Amino acid sequence: MELFKEKKVNNLLSAIQKSKLKPLSRLIYALGIRHVGEKAALVLARHSKTMDNLLAAKKDELDKIYEVGEVMASSVIDYFSLPQTKKLIEELRKAGLNFKEDVPEIKKTFLTGKTVVFTGELEGFSRMQAEELLRSCAGRPASSVSKDTDFVVAGAHPGSKYDSAKKLGIKIITESEFKEMLK
Repeated sequence: MELFKEKKVNNLLSAIQKSKLKPLSRLIYALGIRHVGEKAALVLARHSKTMDNLLAAKKDELDKIYEVGEVMASSVIDYFSLPQTKKLIEELRKAGLNFKEDVPEIKKTFLTGKTVVFTGELEGFSRMQAEELLRSCAGRPASSVSKDTDFVVAGAHPGSKYDSAKKLGIKIITESEFKEMLK
């Protein structure tokens, strides 16, 4: 390629090879399926474990997954039933993309099975890291407070989620209490 020196070409080829190793969740997100964001892509990938399992899934199976629901399940089924999608998936398979998701081992803690909402600025980790820690012990991160919320973790400068939790009588905990519950 014009203006590309050998090192730049090698770096580009290396980056392409690395991108093929990304987990299935990143591929699902990159497909741009309607109603499927980054979090939903992770949920679908962890449930399915492989692209082939996701392709074979039925709507009612997807609908039963916590955080998926009927609208998203329909969107996923519709997307994967399109002829151009089937062709794209086969092209990606031939290109050697990773079609698997490594599911981390679940550790049992006090937060196992609990629904937790994060609000405010956390000091020890990003919101995504906190949610991943919660998932690692089979907890369910949620983006909004409802009667089904077990805890709200409040960092500095909490927002409206904090107020909602107070109104609903949901237990509000600190980041350090959250860390203790992870043990």
